[in-house]
Amino acid sequence: MLETERLLLRRFRAADVEAVFGMRSDAELMRFIRAAQTERSESESWISLVSSRWESDRIGFCEEIEKASGDFAGWCGLWRL
Repeated sequence: MLETERLLLRRFRAADVEAVFGMRSDAELMRFIRAAQTERSESESWISLVSSRWESDRIGFCEEIEKASGDFAGWCGLWRL
């Protein structure tokens, strides 16, 4: 989708659930956002939610991949409240 000097930003894929759950289940990382997730299915549902408006509204969240390592770095995006 988008590319910067350091990052590749793309739509989430089914294979991203483990990386997302790894971050969203980390209590220290999530302490200012919301309660940490305890079930993998919560991350699956979250990915589905933040990806649900790509076709209809052309907005959603993207995963961030560090180009140098290929590692999952997080997510960003736009969401209509």
